[in-house]
Amino acid sequence: MVEELFSSVAEVADVYFPVDLKHGCKSRGFAFVRFARQSDCDKAVRDLNGVYLGIGRNIVVSQPNCRTYFSQDESNF
Repeated sequence: MVEELFSSVAEVADVYFPVDLKHGCKSRGFAFVRFARQSDCDKAVRDLNGVYLGIGRNIVVSQPNCRTYFSQDESNF
């Protein structure tokens, strides 16, 4: 669901769902989505932040605190 949602607005490189190992590997309720380009990240934040998912809440989409995930040419690889 997450990858499909974000792929609808930008090119997704990968998605990571942290789990709580202390409580049976349950999802911690958030995900990290990496994009192919910084501009894709910007578009996802602009278009998806606050979108209602139909599960009782709106999603929060924000950029990482540190932008070192992107190199000079905006490639994430």
